[in-house]
This record gives sequence, C-alpha cells and structure tokens, in this order.
Amino acid sequence: MLDHSGNCARFFEECESFFDFGAGELDDGKKRDKPKPKEKKELEPVKCPECRALHKPLPACPCCGHEYPRKVSVAHVPGTLKELIAGGYRKELTDRLWPEICGFAHASKPTEPEAARKLALALFKDMTGGWPAASYENTERRAPSMEVVNKIKALRIRFARGRARAAA
Repeated sequence: MLDHSGNCARFFEECESFFDFGAGELDDGKKRDKPKPKEKKELEPVKCPECRALHKPLPACPCCGHEYPRKVSVAHVPGTLKELIAGGYRKELTDRLWPEICGFAHASKPTEPEAARKLALALFKDMTGGWPAASYENTERRAPSMEVVNKIKALRIRFARGRARAAA
C-alpha cells in the first residue's frame, strides 16, 4: 500500500481499532460538533554550531548572526524547455528516444531480430508520428527509462482496448 498523503500515520489508531474490533456504530447523518483544534507543538530548540547558543528555529542565530543553510528540495538547472515530439525535433528524438526503444524491442524479442526491428519501428511511429532517422541495426541500444517504459505500456493498453472495442 502506498500512502503519499500520510493518512496511514495520521489515522493509525482509528484504523487499527476498526480492524481489531469493527465499527461500533454507523453515521446517522446528523451534524456533529467540530473537533477541537489541535494544540500546536512547541518547536524544538536549535543549537547554533558557531556559538553553541540554544534558540528557537530561525533563519539565523540571534546571538552571533550565523545563517543556517536553506534546505532546497528542488534543484534548479539552467536551460531551455522544448517539446521534442510536437516541436519537430527529429534529430533529438532519434538521439534520445530511438536507442531506448531499440533496447526495449531487443529485450522483448532477443531471438527474433526482424520482429524486434518491426516492433521498434512501430513503437517509435506510434510515439512520435514519424520514422526514426537511424536504422535499427546501426543503433547502439540502451536500457529504456521509466518514462519510455510507461509510454509503451500506455500504447499497448490503448491498442488492446481498441481491439476489444472493435471485437464487441
């Protein structure tokens, strides 16, 4: 089970009691009193690495002025954004995407090189709407990234659903 919002930790005791003892009563649909707001926890004091003074968490030490480094969760990298598929960047697509598709096709059909070549061409055409600028045989294969694998899965699901609709 994946819990991206932290609800398992937040409602752990309620869930455990529900699974251990079951539901005590059902909701009758009437308005309930609002729960009391939770008391704010007192913040832990921070110890300055320069003067060893204890103080509440601040961007800088109030005694000596030592500035704490900011915690950065996202790394910013300079560059320009461009959409490869719709932007018509055929060379970049061939350089980046084609070796990964070739690697996927080769891993899918290692004993059938012609079938792997056809699969790679079909996948590239489905993803980009065009043919690659390099041949399958002369391309150095790379392991596909997670994004490429997920896109291939999505294409296969779409194909299977289309086939099921056509059969119905």
